[in-house]
Amino acid sequence: MKDSNAQETAATTDAQKQSHAALEEYLSFLDLERGLSANTVSAYRSDLSAFIAACRGPVTASGTSDINRFLSTLENQGSRPATVARKISAVRSFAAYLKDHSLGGAGLPEKIRTPSLVKYRPGAMSVKQITKIMNLPNKDTALGQRDSALLETLYGAGLRVSEAVKLSLSNFMPEAGFIVVRGKGNKERIAPIGTRMSQALTLYIRDGREKLVKNHEKNIAMNAIQASLFVNARGGSLSRISAFRVVRKYANLAGAGVNISPHSFRHSFATHLLDGGADLRVVQELLGHTSITTTQMYTHPDKEFLRSTVKSFHPLERQEN
Repeated sequence: MKDSNAQETAATTDAQKQSHAALEEYLSFLDLERGLSANTVSAYRSDLSAFIAACRGPVTASGTSDINRFLSTLENQGSRPATVARKISAVRSFAAYLKDHSLGGAGLPEKIRTPSLVKYRPGAMSVKQITKIMNLPNKDTALGQRDSALLETLYGAGLRVSEAVKLSLSNFMPEAGFIVVRGKGNKERIAPIGTRMSQALTLYIRDGREKLVKNHEKNIAMNAIQASLFVNARGGSLSRISAFRVVRKYANLAGAGVNISPHSFRHSFATHLLDGGADLRVVQELLGHTSITTTQMYTHPDKEFLRSTVKSFHPLERQEN
């Protein structure tokens, strides 16, 4: 009996060592390859360590039963739906990494249902509304090109309007595929840019912006590194109020409603990413949120998920089924 217990303990220890080795490799990937902040990597460590503790074997061989056990543990701990969603989001990303790098995780389901499928959307627009607004600016005019670039930046990178109007020419790095954003508290972050946003900005900088600043002596004299990216009709820096007016103009033309503001594009950016299955913590990084709690305002408990959880894990419900 002692030998059996010793063997079981040794096997458990080996499984834990394998699991944590895989976890450390993943955390290094998040740090070095994805460039996530130390706080975010630390949060991943905490959430995934809890999942590893729920696994009966090495995490590389984990499967649906381990996910169910983990969900049951979280339920017994009284975890809020938003917390459950965050932890499962971390597990889903970890599983994808294991599979992509041939380290295991094949037993984990492709889709792990969570209770936060974005039912609450503060000021978010539909993809159809966004597309309609984006297609309205006249790209044959300088101001139309600027407006198009501004709208694409607000939605394509999820920037605050204050962050967008503070961008300088040097912040746009199309070859690298990102822009450098200075957010709240003067904190700097990197925001990836998509094809549409890159094309709109490139056209504006090459054509429209040149026309707008040509008669503005101050901007001509400025070093390109310091020059404002978005300028007004006179060639000066675009203000927050002017950016707001640009957004309202096209929202009204599109019939999107009177409550649309630059922040609506940021809300839509976050909502649409989460709807598409994006990792909550990655969205946190992209938005420049210090706390995951702020990002969680885009989630709301899914009633059907709550019902299915009770049916799956409540002992009396299990007896009925």
